[in-house]
Amino acid sequence: MPNRCAFLLMAACFFLPSLLSAQNNTLTISGPTVVCLNECYNYQLVGQNPGGPPLNASWSVTDPSGVTTTNTDANGILTFCFTMPGTYKIQVLTVSGNGSATDMAMLTVLSAITHH
Repeated sequence: MPNRCAFLLMAACFFLPSLLSAQNNTLTISGPTVVCLNECYNYQLVGQNPGGPPLNASWSVTDPSGVTTTNTDANGILTFCFTMPGTYKIQVLTVSGNGSATDMAMLTVLSAITHH
């Protein structure tokens, strides 16, 4: 029987919002809320830092075991590959001459379900 992660992902996307919607100030992380194990996804920074566009985005992703991976990106886009099922936390911080803005969102990584 084929891998059922795609089916579960499709069902989850039907019943859950398709974008992360945690929001703080004028900064929002946009991307899927339910993803499949061993797949890579893009998360985008939407909105502005106080006083203008973000000059720098510092991302951190904490996996279910508590390990945090960091990434700095000037384009406001994070590409991350999920290697462990469970709940992940994505955080972003932008800093400009006029201040800073942050956002945090949680997402779920589904494990592949196979039958032999």
